[in-house]
Amino acid sequence: AWAAILLIGWCAESQYHSDAMIQVCVTIILSMLCFFIAEAEVAQYGPKVDGQAIGTSGVLTVVAAGFMVSHFAWPRFVSSETVHVVWEAVEFIGNTVVFLLAGLLWGAKILEESSQSHIETFDLVRLMELYVALHVIRGLIVLVLWPFFNLTGQ
Repeated sequence: AWAAILLIGWCAESQYHSDAMIQVCVTIILSMLCFFIAEAEVAQYGPKVDGQAIGTSGVLTVVAAGFMVSHFAWPRFVSSETVHVVWEAVEFIGNTVVFLLAGLLWGAKILEESSQSHIETFDLVRLMELYVALHVIRGLIVLVLWPFFNLTGQ
């Protein structure tokens, strides 16, 4: 993380038009490298206690590196808006892929367990009933909490 912070700082001191792109690439590479080292390399080559490898969480390592970069390097970013836009796009794509895969795997498992090869009309009716029920429940929650919402934010 310190090398990334130094590289981001060096790009902030020079005046080239590609510095913002370099800084965004550094943040992406830092996150991927931290995750890879924490998940793969530490478990394989890291210290051992009583024969058990001591590992760490890749996600927590990326969060810690993000804290360091946001604290020490954020004032040095050439274009903080560019960093925000790129990371929002990465977040959107990541969420989309995760939920798409989860839905596809869950749907395949349900069809496999029910011994059906396709979705029938009855399934779509039940899905619409569930959709309406969820919106009714959300509406009731908002209605019940409306007085408390009015008390906040003023």
